[in-house]
Amino acid sequence: MNKSFNKILFLVLAMLFAAAITVQIFLAGAAIFIHPSHWQNHTMFVHLFGFNLPVIMLLVAFFAKTPRWAYWYIFSMLLGVFMMYFTANITSNLPWLGGYSSCYCCISRVGFLQISIKNIAFY
Repeated sequence: MNKSFNKILFLVLAMLFAAAITVQIFLAGAAIFIHPSHWQNHTMFVHLFGFNLPVIMLLVAFFAKTPRWAYWYIFSMLLGVFMMYFTANITSNLPWLGGYSSCYCCISRVGFLQISIKNIAFY
């Protein structure tokens, strides 16, 4: 694959991840405001993209020869995804930490939107 294809693929994956996080926020809201059965959709959906897309983005960034800032963004977003999982699942021991899961989710969404914008400017 050539370098420009990989850059476009990197951009598409970053936008896809930002869109997936938006869907996650919607599903969490649906579980809170519509019906608790949507929590199952929320938890299943995150397993589809949670760590998969950022790892694929790391591989694509390597083949696209993106600058170092792209790697740092991806690593920070992986940390954000880890923190979302951690804060969502630690609530039995530290219930007050559970609320931070949505904060990390919103921060990750903004981060991947920044990656998309910065990648467009990179061209």
